[in-house]
Formats: sequence, C-alpha cells, structure tokens
Amino acid sequence: MKYLKKAYRTGIYLTAAIISASMLLTFSSCQSWIGKSIIEVEEKYAEFPSAQELYSYYQMCLAVWREREYYKESSWNLEYVPHPETNTLGLFIEEEGTLYMVFRATQAPRNPIDTALNLNYSLQPLFFLGNQSSNSSEDPVMKAHAGIQEKYAGIRETVLQRAKVFKGNHIVLIGHSAGGMTAMIAYLDLKNMHPDKEFLVVTFGMPRVLNITAARVLDADSDRIFRIAMAQDFLVTIPPAFLGYRHAGTKILIGRPSILDPYTVEAHETGYLIETGRRLREAGFTPEELGF
Repeated sequence: MKYLKKAYRTGIYLTAAIISASMLLTFSSCQSWIGKSIIEVEEKYAEFPSAQELYSYYQMCLAVWREREYYKESSWNLEYVPHPETNTLGLFIEEEGTLYMVFRATQAPRNPIDTALNLNYSLQPLFFLGNQSSNSSEDPVMKAHAGIQEKYAGIRETVLQRAKVFKGNHIVLIGHSAGGMTAMIAYLDLKNMHPDKEFLVVTFGMPRVLNITAARVLDADSDRIFRIAMAQDFLVTIPPAFLGYRHAGTKILIGRPSILDPYTVEAHETGYLIETGRRLREAGFTPEELGF
C-alpha cells in the first residue's frame, strides 16, 4: 500500500513539474498566451480579413500541400511553382484584382529534405539583402532562419517575376507553419522590389523566423501583417527567443488555452481549420457557399 501511495505522490510531482516546465518555457520564450482577439483586431485594422476571407486563406494553405488541377468546388485557377531540391511548393491564385501567393508548410518528418532544412535553424543574413545593416545596437544585420531562406531561394525568381507581371496592385502572402515563415521572408523581399504594390501577410501557426532587427523592421507594418496562433500550438513558440529569434506583426490568438493541457498536436494540425470554420459559421456562412 505504501508503495502505491509513493507512486501516486511521484506521479503528482512529475505532472506538476512537466506543467511548470511547459509554462516556464512559454513565458521565457516571450510567447505566452498573450495576443489580441479577432474582435480587437477587426476594430483596429481595416485590412484584417473577413471571416470568409480568412477561411478561404486557410483553404489555400491546404490547396498548396500538393499540386492538383482544381481545389474542391472553388473557382481558383491554380498556378504552382515547385522546387524539388528543397521540397518547396508555391501557389499563385489571381482573382478579382488580387494576387495570392501561398507557400507550403513543412512535410517533416516524413520528408528528409524538409527535416534537414528545419534543423538548419542558424540565423543568417537575408541572402537578397547581403549585409545590409540597420540602426539596431543588438544586431545590425537583418537575419532569418537559414533553412527557410533556402526554401524561398528555390522559388524566388518565379515569385519576383509573377509579382512583376501582375497588373493589379494588391498582393496577399499566405502560409501555414513553415509556409508562413517563407511568406514573411518573401514579404521582406517583395516590399523592397515593388514599393508600388500593396501587400497583406496572413500566417497560421507560424514558428519564429526572423532576428530582432528584421522583426523590428516588420513591426512597422503591423497593420498589414497578421500572425494567427492557436492557444495550444507549441510550434509558434520555436525556435526559442534565447537563440535570437523574434516574431513580428500583429498576433491574433484563437482557441482556448488550457493549464492542464497547454499544448496539443491537433492545435497545429487541425485547430486552424476548426477555428476558421467556426468563425465562418458565426458570421452566417457555410464552407459550401464558398466552394469548400
């Protein structure tokens, strides 16, 4: 009996230690359960997508998972740009005067190329800017995740050319997970190459990708960079801040945090589909009405 009591106490202490460690990691990485609600962002930023747009944007993240001729019942004309050497896939959708550029999430651990690129997480100067410096006293060079830079480099020329020939003025960059990281790097590149264009960036479950210098540059555009994060999505907290990484833009927190179950795999994999779908229905629409 005493052994059972001892095992029970040990289990309680171990559970408490795991919860405490998870909370400590979250707070120490500057990525706690703090973020604006969708209502707050809607009231402050006119550029924030509607419920229909946000649901469609996440569907685009699903459409870029693999090349296909059509996506469900949508009217999208799908233009894919693959780079097999880095397992990168981009998707262009031009609709009603807007160009959508969507980037695929990582396929790790099933894909060894993505696994290797994910692990290449050293912060390196942005390859398209060289050693361009800023006024930051902490690190004067704008840097980003080395592996994600390789993925963007693989399709960069096509991305730049597509933006160049686009006759419209509005470009939306979209991505889930590592696709969001690629979208952020692409935005830093495109905003310099095409200052005449109007950009919007929307990411879902995006890990950190920039150093503090690059993040501060993008924070000036917080009214057009929206980073959506599920409360129980652990991947938005990595790579950790103590390695020099920072998030940028306006964070929108969705879902409900839980002290007993702070992180779940489902939050990153299906949480965004569930939450954008719930918001769509609250706005009085159904996925079928949008062609999904």
